[in-house]
Amino acid sequence: MKFFITCILTSMLFAITAHAEENNEELLLVVIEVDKFMINWSPSGETLGRAIVYRCAECESEIMTFDANTEFYINEQPRPINEIGKKVDWTGLITVTNKEPSKVIRFTAY
Repeated sequence: MKFFITCILTSMLFAITAHAEENNEELLLVVIEVDKFMINWSPSGETLGRAIVYRCAECESEIMTFDANTEFYINEQPRPINEIGKKVDWTGLITVTNKEPSKVIRFTAY
C-alpha cells in the first residue's frame, strides 16, 4: 500500500514539475523584416484588423492580427495605431512574440 501511495505521489510531483516548466517558457520578441505588409483595417471586438504579410517578394502571404495595444511607428516615430489604416501597402518590420507569432505587437514602417 505504501508503495502504491508513493507511486501516485511521485507521478503527481512529475506532472506538477512538467507543467511548471511548460509555463516558464521565456517570452521572446521576434522582429521580422518584411518586403510588404498590407493592412485590412476592420475593427471587430478586440481586433482592429489583419495584416497580410509577405516576408519576401516570392514568399507566400501570412495573416497576422493586431489590436489597440499594437504599437505603430513610421521612421522610428510613434504614431496612433488608427493611422495604419490610411494606407494599404507598407514596408518595414513586424514584431511578434514566440508565444503568439500571428499577433503583431509593433509595426515599424519605413
